[in-house]
Amino acid sequence: MVDQREKLMNYFNQYGFLTFKQVIDENLHYKTLLKMVTEGKIDAEEKGLYRLPDIYLDEWFVLQYRFPKGIFSLETALWLHGLSLTIPF
Repeated sequence: MVDQREKLMNYFNQYGFLTFKQVIDENLHYKTLLKMVTEGKIDAEEKGLYRLPDIYLDEWFVLQYRFPKGIFSLETALWLHGLSLTIPF
């Protein structure tokens, strides 16, 4: 039988990141996740969003996770689609 740490690492190796909702949906123990964060095996990118230390999560991805119904518009949308050289701030 696969223990909780191995299950978590399998998900991280498959996706590179994991959300708290995925932890709950897969019946994984949240305390195991917290223990792995304190040990430095995974990083908490944001509340409810965890990643492996060698995985980079783009700030735009994190914003989209945080505000799933948010819409990028104007200069930001142009830049994200590669239609502008001006980087939005």
